[in-house]
Amino acid sequence: MGRVLLFFYHYIDLVSHNPTDKTFQIRLHVGDHQLEGELLCNEERQYSYHIDEKQLAFINRQGVIYRKNEIWKDTMTKKMLVVLRQA
Repeated sequence: MGRVLLFFYHYIDLVSHNPTDKTFQIRLHVGDHQLEGELLCNEERQYSYHIDEKQLAFINRQGVIYRKNEIWKDTMTKKMLVVLRQA
């Protein structure tokens, strides 16, 4: 089963805040089964990140459809690609 990409009118699905002095660029494209992308920076970063969605479900409650999921982030060192933290 593939992932579902939803676009909503009048809803905010992506909110970002950059508290650093670095410039970031988000590049996204639709893969065969999921939304894929890169987070680029104007300076070399110490860590690499992998974002994944888990436990995706659509729930119908009295005719209203709700999306339920978990977003997980793996933080890895760029040199060794060892997962330091899952959140």
